[in-house]
Amino acid sequence: MRCTACGHRYSLLKGEPESYSAEYFLEAHRNWFNNPNTPLFQKVTDGLRELPAGARVLDVGCGKGDFLKYLHGQRPDLELCGLDLSPNQDVPGITFVQSLVEEYEPTEPYDALVTMAVIEHIDDIQGFAQKLSDLVKPNGLVVVMTLDDTSLLYKLGRLFRKFGINIIYNRIYQAHHLNHFNRVSLQTLLERADMELVEYHGHNVPLAAIDIPATGLLQKVLRAGVWGVFNLSELTGNTYLQTLFMRSKR
Repeated sequence: MRCTACGHRYSLLKGEPESYSAEYFLEAHRNWFNNPNTPLFQKVTDGLRELPAGARVLDVGCGKGDFLKYLHGQRPDLELCGLDLSPNQDVPGITFVQSLVEEYEPTEPYDALVTMAVIEHIDDIQGFAQKLSDLVKPNGLVVVMTLDDTSLLYKLGRLFRKFGINIIYNRIYQAHHLNHFNRVSLQTLLERADMELVEYHGHNVPLAAIDIPATGLLQKVLRAGVWGVFNLSELTGNTYLQTLFMRSKR
């Protein structure tokens, strides 16, 4: 379904939503989790450079904690916490909490919050956005990364589907992606949750992180095609992913 006002797309699911079992991490999206987006990690780390020593940073939907481990290597002076439905073992400098974000009540708000590739999985996006704002201090930084429904890859997926070629479409509109944001719809959502835009960053994911549902020669052809799309999207500014740096106005 598509909102005629802002262009936001969302999925109407039949039956139960996809679960996030170990298979989700180890098989279906193995490449994504085995090839962290370190250029994005560095971009976000640079965005946190003004945080003083001892500042508290929360990663909502931290997965295996790859970003927090990267950030700790750059800023060991920060107090880091990762929140996820999946369990993680604490490591030096990082505390992990297993909880739903809507049920998480920290003892005090954070100085900054990061959430990557999470909001598209959320049903109640308005409640989620407000919770992000509530979890940070006044003037705290909130960094949100998600897919861009207006990107070249999405446009090609919808175009090819008209000709009966569904392999891209089925991958980008898969069951666990409930919401498909464009820049306007994402920024509007976050602004309505008492945040204001600091910086917009359009980008792609490392090619090695793409999980292609094919094998052999077809997989090589499709990967070459994705490489071409990514390069063209960088030139045209229609990249696959978007990251918004927001500031709490409360």
